[in-house]
Amino acid sequence: MLVQPMFGGGCTVAMDGPTAVAGNLNGPQVRLVDVSNSANLVLKGITSVQISSCGAVAIHGNQVAVGELLQPHIMLLDISDLNNPRTIGMLFAATIASGFSSLAFLDRNIVVGAGPNDSQIQKVDFSNPASLQGKKQPTGLPGVLTLDADSTSHLIVVGSPNGRQVKLFDQNLIEIGSADSMLPGIASVSLSGRVALVASQFNTQFALIDFGVNPPRVTTSTAFNNLVGVATVAFDGQFGAFGSQSGTPSLSLFDLSGALHGAQPNHL
Repeated sequence: MLVQPMFGGGCTVAMDGPTAVAGNLNGPQVRLVDVSNSANLVLKGITSVQISSCGAVAIHGNQVAVGELLQPHIMLLDISDLNNPRTIGMLFAATIASGFSSLAFLDRNIVVGAGPNDSQIQKVDFSNPASLQGKKQPTGLPGVLTLDADSTSHLIVVGSPNGRQVKLFDQNLIEIGSADSMLPGIASVSLSGRVALVASQFNTQFALIDFGVNPPRVTTSTAFNNLVGVATVAFDGQFGAFGSQSGTPSLSLFDLSGALHGAQPNHL
């Protein structure tokens, strides 16, 4: 089932459990959606935040983070009442001059992000809204970054469309692992525990990288169903989703439980 967030343009989205959030790529609006019934998606509250456009959104429990695309602002929203989201904190992250195109929750009140033209990652601690703390860390990766974080393991995975290398950082933004994905440019990453799912926009391959062993184990495979230019992935530890950026829009789901051990992924 499709549902329109009523933005009149493109959006960036994230989901946690029964709730999804959409941010307007061309404006300040943030919309919540109840996705508990896939056959009946229900639009919930909408609010406008103090930014010009939503470059990235992330959701964790009853909190949503929104990053501005062209300016270094991050907003934190309380969505305990899905019909009435409210702002509880805002950081002007001057250490990143180019805004945010990736966001993820590292912990309940800690958000990590990366900008569209910057090779560093930024951590923002919203624990005390009256005194927000920010920290930056260069990654050594070229150009634009894409990242994800796991709020259980408190780890961050980072890649770049301009290179094959994927790096793992701890909660203090210290690099603790690096692996060659064997893919020609990283368009999207997703992290579950210490395992990363990585896709390229230049072919239909994906890679699973197990940072729990030394050296990290890299397993590559091909997304089926004639996907053209895999650009977006999501991973929860067993199942992976692969979205196509070009050609006919399509989505493929796989059971990846055996892929780390050499088995072919099971297309669902």
